[in-house]
Amino acid sequence: MLVSIIIPCYNVENYIEECLDSVYRQSYKPLEVIAVDNNSQDQTLEKLKAYQQKQPDLIVIQELKQGAPAARNKGLYHSTGEWIQFLDADDILLPEKIENQIEKLLKSKIHPGLVVGNYKRVNMEGEEICIYAEGEDMWQGLLKTRLGITSANLWEKELLLRIGGWNESLKSSQETDLMFRLLKSEASIIFDSAVNTVIRSREGSISSTNIENNWSTYIDLREQIVEYLISNNEYTQERKAAAHEILFLAIRNLYLYNPAKAIQLHKKLIPNNYYPRRYSRAYAFLYRLLGLSKTEKLHQLLKN
Repeated sequence: MLVSIIIPCYNVENYIEECLDSVYRQSYKPLEVIAVDNNSQDQTLEKLKAYQQKQPDLIVIQELKQGAPAARNKGLYHSTGEWIQFLDADDILLPEKIENQIEKLLKSKIHPGLVVGNYKRVNMEGEEICIYAEGEDMWQGLLKTRLGITSANLWEKELLLRIGGWNESLKSSQETDLMFRLLKSEASIIFDSAVNTVIRSREGSISSTNIENNWSTYIDLREQIVEYLISNNEYTQERKAAAHEILFLAIRNLYLYNPAKAIQLHKKLIPNNYYPRRYSRAYAFLYRLLGLSKTEKLHQLLKN
């Protein structure tokens, strides 16, 4: 069973060789490796071509439309594998990653469209934290951003093509959108408990820029998920509680950049009787007494 590894590359000259090394150390074979240069302005393309000297099977193509979703789609449509491993160029796969997930899907009693994996996130200071998927309820996992991540998962190519691939208009929350459409297609999902993917933060990544827009997109997608669950009579009390919890957190983060929009979304999405249980008693008391805006202003004042 051929697995295609698709690596979108934009200004990653300091990361791409280590990323590719992790790919060629995979215990699973056969692999098809496709690097998609996305208008890099540093030495990324030159390093890819140099890497071909020691790995001639490395496929290097280019995508002129800017953005990781467009680069991933270019690689997807160019690929010939039955399964797809998307890998951001600043991330690393541990040697057993793909073999472990292929074994999981071959032993599964169902035909999965997605294998969800756990991963380790490393920040720019070198601090590590493992992120584990929530598999008891896939919709809660999606709402909470606990349904794996782009590089940690393994994707069935046929299903990706059927749902239209990546949404190239999105600047953030791209995998949430993709998995939302995947779940709506009623695809089956299985889970891999191992941690075999390393996600490395780097300065200038999309998660560290355009923060206001990122949180707005994050909230909008979860509002769409909630509306879908309601329309299909699948909005259980547990999912409702999870949605309110994650939306409240996101609205608080948005408040730091656009208070007016945060207050508007809070009024629209958070019920009047909501109690913020994951916060301190003092914060919860002030929130119930004063509301979001005054509580956040007081919270920021006390922090400063």
